[in-house]
Amino acid sequence: MVLALGFLCFVKWLQPAGKPSFQSALVFLSGLAFGSAPWCKLQAAPIAGVLGLVVLAATATREPGARRRVRNIAAFFAGALLPACMILGAVVHAGVARDFWTSYVLGNFAHAGQKTFTAILQESAGVLLNARILPLFLIDLLAAAFFFHRVRQKGDSSLSSRQLWILGSVLLYAGAALFSVARPITNFAHYQIFLVQPMTYLAAVLVNRDLRSSLSRLARPGLGAGFAPIIALAIVGVWAGNGVLYANYLTETYETAHPRRDSNERIAAVVQEIAKSRAAGSLAIWGWAPGVYVVTGIPPATRDADMSVVITRGPLQGYYRQRFLDDLRRKMPDLFIDAVVSGTYMWNPGYNDWSENDGYESYGDVRRFVDANYVLVRELRLRPGAKPVRFFARRGPRSAEGL
Repeated sequence: MVLALGFLCFVKWLQPAGKPSFQSALVFLSGLAFGSAPWCKLQAAPIAGVLGLVVLAATATREPGARRRVRNIAAFFAGALLPACMILGAVVHAGVARDFWTSYVLGNFAHAGQKTFTAILQESAGVLLNARILPLFLIDLLAAAFFFHRVRQKGDSSLSSRQLWILGSVLLYAGAALFSVARPITNFAHYQIFLVQPMTYLAAVLVNRDLRSSLSRLARPGLGAGFAPIIALAIVGVWAGNGVLYANYLTETYETAHPRRDSNERIAAVVQEIAKSRAAGSLAIWGWAPGVYVVTGIPPATRDADMSVVITRGPLQGYYRQRFLDDLRRKMPDLFIDAVVSGTYMWNPGYNDWSENDGYESYGDVRRFVDANYVLVRELRLRPGAKPVRFFARRGPRSAEGL
């Protein structure tokens, strides 16, 4: 939505129908949207960067005077830098700049992995042939064929400057979105949402009456009038179909991660029972069971509500593990739970899958910390014969030992 808003402001700016101050406001809002997108999801940075360059190039070449060009470029940078200034200002003020840089920037790059250019091209082809994207891709190809058919009939491919900017920016938008989807080492289904909007825009632009107005005179009677509604209906059908597919995907994912007898609720019930006879004002969970914090109302003692980055092997695992251990030492939670067992959600993106061998003992420093400062008070077996969830209570109000 943020990227779409920025792109809408840019397209509106291309049609200079308002006062110069209104045009500057549109450029500012466009910069604000593109500057905000990477803070929502860093994967959007290539798209925001490409569209930002398009806006700057259009501003530098289409504005009639140097004064207006400078004013609009300044307005764009003011909008684009505002989110960064606000967020980084808060981060620096809180003294967590290193954590932010490592977790949000380096962590995302590490999660994306490394990919060769050839692999990106192969993945791009696979994305376009995916069942969710292929219908839009075919509609785009059909719209492009119709567009070039019109051009060939008239023998004149000239377009207005505004039409060229719109068409070129949409193509760049779609290309940047395809790169953002194909670049990560693991292509999750929800990444493909980046492509839905620009591919829809591309089909609309290619059959739009304004874009092809200068090419329509020699067209076959009725062909143009009937083709655009067909494309529009096809796009609506694809959006509706993708909505149904995504709803089914969410349902299947939820049922897999959270079966009817949800492990989070069962673990939370044991925590509440323990709280009747022991202190349970703070909690740390080794595993992926953030619902326990919600159900019990007990806040996490560490900054990691789940252990996805702590347990999963990767180039920054050492940093995340040390940070988790430092949080344990500093907070000393009343309860420590090892929930990496069958029956709970186990991180399985297709690589570095978790197993029951990834319990808290897999990190020696945490094992020594827990063994020295906690005592096993309860076990919960979620599946017959499987490893149980283990509940450890703090021995007493003393400083961390055994490290």
